[in-house]
Amino acid sequence: MQRRGFTLIELLVVIAIIAILAAILFPVFARAREKARQTSCLSNVKQIMLGILMYAQDFDEKFPGSWANGSSGLWSGRINPYVKNTQLFDCPSGSYASGWGGWDWAGTPMTKYGYNCNISGKALCNRTISLARIQQPATAIMVGDMWNSNWFTSGGQVYGDGRLNPVGGLVCWGGTNRCPLADWVGFVPDCHNEGANYGHVDGHAKWYKPSSIYPASATDASKDAFWGN
Repeated sequence: MQRRGFTLIELLVVIAIIAILAAILFPVFARAREKARQTSCLSNVKQIMLGILMYAQDFDEKFPGSWANGSSGLWSGRINPYVKNTQLFDCPSGSYASGWGGWDWAGTPMTKYGYNCNISGKALCNRTISLARIQQPATAIMVGDMWNSNWFTSGGQVYGDGRLNPVGGLVCWGGTNRCPLADWVGFVPDCHNEGANYGHVDGHAKWYKPSSIYPASATDASKDAFWGN
């Protein structure tokens, strides 16, 4: 009885087909994996915002400032007793841990989420703003995926800036001056399928593409409600 096997050409054709299928499916799998991470991150942001709101209810409806001298002044440390889960501060797709909103001090969780300084003291990000002063709480952003920027390196650990708007500081959203998206290329987070997750002052969290929430020019006022108060 004669046995027949695969010819070399047939084997190469099968390998080529498998390679083509893999090339098609791997990006799909990668997007699906990132979608799962995006969903997990969105849940983190929502729970963090709820922790901030609970903190505000206990402190005369005032939100924690992002930074102050001593570990008790950092926002992640202030709300940690309310969320009671340090894993919430770790974005599964984040690049840096924060040296601004969460230092490596006891009781202050490292965080890969940043704080909106435009509604919390501008450059120093240390104002404990009142809930009543937020004119559009369903639109105004408080926290979100951290910016892609380094602040410093210590002990081999690269620390992120910890703010959502570090480049302009006091200049951005000062009067009629705004920092457009074009000025922030490479800084704005887009780790979740070309977008990022943000928590609003009313407690809900949402995914946005950068162009949806950052101004197109210095005179573009259409995005002010996301960042002002």
